[in-house]
Amino acid sequence: MWDVILILLGVAVLLPTAYAGVIGAPYAPTWAKVTQKAFDAIQLGKEDTLIDLGAGDGRIVIEAARRGAKAIGYELSPIMWAVAKLRVLLQRPHPFRGGLASPSQGEAPLLTKEKSATKPGEVSIFFGNFYKQDISHATVIFTFLMPKIMPRLKTWLAEQPLPGGKYLLTYAFPLPATEPQHVVSVPNEGKIYIYDLQKLTKQL
Repeated sequence: MWDVILILLGVAVLLPTAYAGVIGAPYAPTWAKVTQKAFDAIQLGKEDTLIDLGAGDGRIVIEAARRGAKAIGYELSPIMWAVAKLRVLLQRPHPFRGGLASPSQGEAPLLTKEKSATKPGEVSIFFGNFYKQDISHATVIFTFLMPKIMPRLKTWLAEQPLPGGKYLLTYAFPLPATEPQHVVSVPNEGKIYIYDLQKLTKQL
């Protein structure tokens, strides 16, 4: 009996993870230096709301919050969603910039909230398919998806009203037939393509 229950639980966890790999990408880490360089290039800060489409282990939203941005991540794999939630819970508020800092600083933990991040430096991680989410409040969108998914992403973004949207950042793979505004590159860490979000989306 317990064997059957364990099998069913395993299937319940692994199926969404496999599906996430099909519609987005299997988990692969983003590297810190190239991410930081890209965030420097767009001057990500307290006026921004960054949404990570496929949050993985949460490192992108954590870095965004460290810079004072409101940071929201959507993740369809229950395993990676749990990892991201745990990583966020282990962070601490930054005493100077209003965002997250290293756990070694000994501040009180910054807990995620049930609702989306509403203040500079807050982080929210949600379990779900990002294609079904309202992203209209984003100023910056980050994503790391496989090349075969990029045409669908481009079409989907074109249908989204993003009146405050500024930048789309894609890690490793560019949008098809679309010239990036800027390309950030770090040796051995790959590239991040930066696009003008106003030119990609439907405006109100």
